[in-house]
Amino acid sequence: MSNDEVQKRMEFIIEQQAQFTVNIQKLEESQKRLEESQRKTDEQIGRLEGAFVGLFNLVVELQQAQKRTEESLAKLTLAQASTDDRLNSLILVVEKYFSGKQNGSHPENG
Repeated sequence: MSNDEVQKRMEFIIEQQAQFTVNIQKLEESQKRLEESQRKTDEQIGRLEGAFVGLFNLVVELQQAQKRTEESLAKLTLAQASTDDRLNSLILVVEKYFSGKQNGSHPENG
């Protein structure tokens, strides 16, 4: 092999090495961008997880509040029924009193 051929091969190898170095640098830069993107994605996922947990907790609290409201409403319904019964009894007494007074008798006198 002549000196020119050796020289050409050495230049070719050097050019290939230079291209290889450039490609490695591009890959390293690309890897850094991907890692940064992954870090940002991980942070976003973390924030979304936190928001989801917060939302889930609010739904649980809302469910508990709804249950308490339904229990209170059931108690109020029972109390209203009792009040209605007592009011009906009072109305009957008052009606008897006034109907007896209109007939000229007094129910308390017998």
